[in-house]
Amino acid sequence: MKHYHAHIYFQFANQETQNLIDKAFALHSQIFIVYKIHSKKVGPHFLPMIELHFMESNKAEVMAWLNMNRKDFSVLIHEDTGDDIKDHLSPIWLGEELPIDFIFFEKVKRHASLSVH
Repeated sequence: MKHYHAHIYFQFANQETQNLIDKAFALHSQIFIVYKIHSKKVGPHFLPMIELHFMESNKAEVMAWLNMNRKDFSVLIHEDTGDDIKDHLSPIWLGEELPIDFIFFEKVKRHASLSVH
């Protein structure tokens, strides 16, 4: 069974962001896991984000939930194959497509202590 990540990017922790976070936690046990809320740049992602993990069996339901609840937030969705570069090369985007720091993956090869997530 395939695993997926969704990254919901936000710029500021305002009421709209908090509402989305609250909705995510309300549904997390049903269709996905709220892996972490990153309040600053992490890994190859330039903006703070809510990171969701889910299974292929929930993909349609998660995509529908994201479409309904993301408002103006950009969302990156990718399979988690263990090959981080491949996973981030052709993701699904909901909303505005944002840059990914692919140079970060080269840094990870040289410094294993760096974390992608």
